[in-house]
Formats: sequence, C-alpha cells, structure tokens
Amino acid sequence: TLLLSAGARAEDVARGDLGTDPALLASCFTRSLAVAREIGARSVAFPAVSAGVYGWDPAQVAQIAVDTVRASLASEQVETGEGIVLVRFVLFGQPTLAAFE
Repeated sequence: TLLLSAGARAEDVARGDLGTDPALLASCFTRSLAVAREIGARSVAFPAVSAGVYGWDPAQVAQIAVDTVRASLASEQVETGEGIVLVRFVLFGQPTLAAFE
C-alpha cells in the first residue's frame, strides 16, 4: 500500500500562505500515520517531506519529522500497546541524510 502526503511549499509564504508553518508540515506526518493506522500498517517509510523542491531547509524538516513521529508513536503505544512498530526515513542525498542523523 502506498500513501502519499503532499508537503507544504516554502515559497507559498511569499503569497501570504502558511507554507513554512511547522505545524502544517507536522500535520503531513501526523495525518499519514493516522491513515496508516486506519489501514492496519505496521511499518511506514517517509521521505523528507517538503525538503528540496518545496524549499524547506532539510534540517528543519528533519527536526519536525522526527519529533512528530516520535510523539505520535509514543502516544499510540501508551494508548493501545500496538500499531505501527517501524518508521523509516528514506532520504535522497548526503546533505539530507546528515540533517536526519
């Protein structure tokens, strides 16, 4: 099963949109995890959503992504004791990998 998450574009902020709002980016990860739970997925792989072409700094994406996923998984384990057991970040390029390490 493949789930797609559309990221926020940093350039949208120039038009007055909330393109670089950390909460908006975090919601990409939160909602994807929620859908994965709904379909019974036990593992999930994410790219660096919104980094690169969408203009977000990979370090900022890494911080938001890791913090959001950790918090989501921690609350799920406390509430249910089951669910998603593995999340991987599948990254393109050394600079992005370094940001997530």
